[in-house]
Amino acid sequence: MTELTLIVRYLSWFLLASSMFLAGLYLKPHDLRMAAKRYKLISKALIANAIIIPLIGLGLYEITPMSPSVQVAFLMVTFSFGIPLVLNFVKGMRANVPFATVLVFVLAITTALTMPILLRLVLPVDFSAFRTFIFVILFIVLFQLIPLVIGLILGDSGTIRRYLLRPLGILTASAGAALLGLVVIAGLAGIAKVGVWPPLSMVVLTVSSLAVGWIFGGPELIDRKVLAVNSALRNFPIGMLLATTIFADTVDAIGVAVFAAIMILSVLIFSRFASRLKSRTEKTVNAEPLKGG
Repeated sequence: MTELTLIVRYLSWFLLASSMFLAGLYLKPHDLRMAAKRYKLISKALIANAIIIPLIGLGLYEITPMSPSVQVAFLMVTFSFGIPLVLNFVKGMRANVPFATVLVFVLAITTALTMPILLRLVLPVDFSAFRTFIFVILFIVLFQLIPLVIGLILGDSGTIRRYLLRPLGILTASAGAALLGLVVIAGLAGIAKVGVWPPLSMVVLTVSSLAVGWIFGGPELIDRKVLAVNSALRNFPIGMLLATTIFADTVDAIGVAVFAAIMILSVLIFSRFASRLKSRTEKTVNAEPLKGG
């Protein structure tokens, strides 16, 4: 692993935790409980992310010329979802942050349950599915669940909340901008190593995922925005984790960085466009976005 990809890994982990902490700090438990009751939309998101998009990814995996290490990186990214970075895009689009927060956590837990099984079924390499599950679930607990819970607890204090929201929001936004720049640099540097076809396949997968999420989002524009971004932006930090631990001898983390760059840039372009779209009900249904970033 190069120094650049190492920095990307740790910065992405920090951004996951800070995004969830910021969400917990701003939101109220009641907001999350109400969002969690949207069973039908959550079920549609699970079908899109755990079944349809992996099937699209498997099709691309079968027809795209890739080296074995790049194949593993491609599948790890394809099979992982529920990344808190989504919240930064949802905020910018003025979409439903409470629902996006709940959905991120539900999708992340689903990743822990399904990813080891899918990798075991598809990959020709030998690895421990149980160990993979333990690594992923611990990662989610440490960098997503615990920061969210701490944020919710501290958010009950108006004084703490007031003092932390703005500086943490600025820090998170700065870390996000830095991550974007570093991922793009690492991705461009890695294209020569992974070849042209794998990045093109990731472009197809990302655009297809945006379309699937948009369609499954239903009639409400704010829901379509949330599902589209959640579906397209896969949980590449989990891929970084596995690429440097369990699959260290099998996959090069630079492949994960290349795919992450494509996903982030694609979702950034989409979010800029989607932020200009407003439905008639958005002003009343839409939750107020996270502050400070």
